[in-house]
Amino acid sequence: MGRMYSIPKRVSHSHNTGRKTGAVWTVFRKSIVRNATDFLTCSRPAALDLFGEEAAQKAVILKYGIDTRRFAFSASVREECREELGLAGSDYVIGHIGRFAEQKNHRFLIDIFYEVSKVCPEARLLLLGEGTLQEEIRQRVSQYGLEDKVIFAGVTERTERYYCAMDVFVLPSLFEGLGIVNLEAQASGLSCVVSDAVPREVDVSGRMEFLPLGDAKAWRDSLLKHKGLAHEREGDWRDVYDAGYDVEKTAQALTEVFDR
Repeated sequence: MGRMYSIPKRVSHSHNTGRKTGAVWTVFRKSIVRNATDFLTCSRPAALDLFGEEAAQKAVILKYGIDTRRFAFSASVREECREELGLAGSDYVIGHIGRFAEQKNHRFLIDIFYEVSKVCPEARLLLLGEGTLQEEIRQRVSQYGLEDKVIFAGVTERTERYYCAMDVFVLPSLFEGLGIVNLEAQASGLSCVVSDAVPREVDVSGRMEFLPLGDAKAWRDSLLKHKGLAHEREGDWRDVYDAGYDVEKTAQALTEVFDR
């Protein structure tokens, strides 16, 4: 439509992987490449997935912009949030934020936590999000007898409080364009154990571990390595800011795209 009405700047942005295949999708992708004047992406894998190899070479990585200071760790917020959730001071909280959909791989996540719980009774799994698979995942939790150890916290606009309450972050996604939650988690000073489908460029702190999917016990061992390894988290938001994933820097970069 933009080309039809002679709009000079037509920007296409790719922010995920795991796109569909088939004739309809191929036509759709060709239409995007033919009609866009500028290509933006959150990562190289996302650019390749939507634009194809030739157009992806022209794509500009526009880094996700988050309010890095908002996600800065606070010890008082941690204590307050954990109290609200009914967590004891000795509880080891493994956190995850994501909609209950196939991409986020909650089934495998529950398998992982089942293995963790067998050797670490004080472990708790904190889940934020909602989605079509939520009831199925609740049933899986029940089948494993983990109802008193898995917290379904729902949806909130104040996720920064829950990152403070966590001890480690986990994301076993089947695919990701980048995984903005990993940036938020790192800004809060958390180590992240994620699938190897997550682009490596999201690791801006050196506190991310990338694992292949399939072996729940390997994930268990990685998650438990972080138990008791607390560090001063208050200033870790600067890792994300310095890497350019700050809303002010992103706004400036986007303005430059439209001005050129």
